[in-house]
Amino acid sequence: MNDDTPAWDYPDIPPPPPRLPRARDGHQQFTSPRNQRDRDVWAAERWVQNGWTHQQIADALGLSAKSSAHEAVERGLRAPAAEREQRASDNRELLRARLELLHTTALDVMARKHLTVSFGKVITIKDDDGNEVPLIDDGPVLQAIDRLLKINESQRKFDGLDAPTQVSLGGEVTYNLVGVDPDDLS
Repeated sequence: MNDDTPAWDYPDIPPPPPRLPRARDGHQQFTSPRNQRDRDVWAAERWVQNGWTHQQIADALGLSAKSSAHEAVERGLRAPAAEREQRASDNRELLRARLELLHTTALDVMARKHLTVSFGKVITIKDDDGNEVPLIDDGPVLQAIDRLLKINESQRKFDGLDAPTQVSLGGEVTYNLVGVDPDDLS
């Protein structure tokens, strides 16, 4: 298998499908690789979802010109909707798993005891009995709570639970003319 795509540096985005060798048909003409459609759909997703330029897509796919990336994006956009929806479903599952991992990690941080350290030494205080006990640092717990709120907000948006707020405006308008005799108006 010939895979000369560059190293992948984007943890949030799945890497592109590998480049497979091109086969020849019965007339010695090159045909598209078996996974060409996957690569095209991947290119279209990067262009639409992540706002990548054609040059960035060409670099990621190992293409020699951005015009080739443009053609791949166009072919990917023409792919059947069911195929695009399946890939989107796979991406949603991946993102949901990442959010759950972040949530679990933040809960672990929140559950731990964090000692206050200053200049490399644990700060202690005297308890009611006069014994030295380490001072508990609430900062990391509060930061973990803040992070959990952000993760929960992301999950709500992801699941579509944040419905748009609808405001109903109604009422009555009354005009008061100041300095004008109402009898003069008729």
